Amino acid sequence: RASEHCPLRADLPSRGFSTPVCRLRFLLLGSVDRREGRAQVAAENEVDQSEVGLAERLADLVAWRRNYLTGDEKGEAQLFCDRLFRALGHGGVREAGATLEMRVKRRDARGTAFADLMWKPRCLIEMKKSGTDLSKHYRQAFDYWVEAVPDRPRFVVLCNFDQFWVYDFDSQLDAPVDRLDLVDLPHRSDVLA
Repeated sequence: RASEHCPLRADLPSRGFSTPVCRLRFLLLGSVDRREGRAQVAAENEVDQSEVGLAERLADLVAWRRNYLTGDEKGEAQLFCDRLFRALGHGGVREAGATLEMRVKRRDARGTAFADLMWKPRCLIEMKKSGTDLSKHYRQAFDYWVEAVPDRPRFVVLCNFDQFWVYDFDSQLDAPVDRLDLVDLPHRSDVLA
C-alpha cells in the first residue's frame, strides 16, 4: 500500500478509515479521534474538493519550480521545501513543525553538518542541486538519519528539485522505496502526501 511508505503519512492509523478520501482529509487536516481510531469528518459522502485542490496546488508547484527556480541548493532549497509543504496543505515548513538547516553532530568528530529539513518523527529531506545524481548522496542522507536521535524520522527524502527518492531505512536499506519525478507529483501525490 502506498500509505505504508509515504513520508508525510508516518502517523496515519492503519485502520479506521472508510475511504481514501477520509485518509486524505486526515493527512491534510489532521482530524482524528484516536480513542475511536477513525477519522472524524463531517459529510463523508459529499463530493470531496480537497483531492482536486491538492492536485492543482502540486501542479502549481511544478510550474513555479520550472518558471522561478534554477535548482541551486544553497539559495533555493528552503524556498522549494516551504512551497512543497504549502502545496501539500500545510501553512509552510515552520507551521508544520519542521526545522530547516537542522544541526546534526557528525560521528567522525569533524564538527556539525546541517540537514536541509528535519520533521521529526516524520521525515528528513536532503536537497541537492538540480541535475545531481541522487545515488551519490545516499551515504550523507543515511548518516543524517542515524544521528537524528531521539525521535528519528521514519523516512528520508533525497531531492534534486526534479526528483524525489524516498527511503524507509527501517524496512529497506539499499534502495529507495519509491522514486518520483516532480512533473508526476500532481498525479502521484500519495508518494509524499
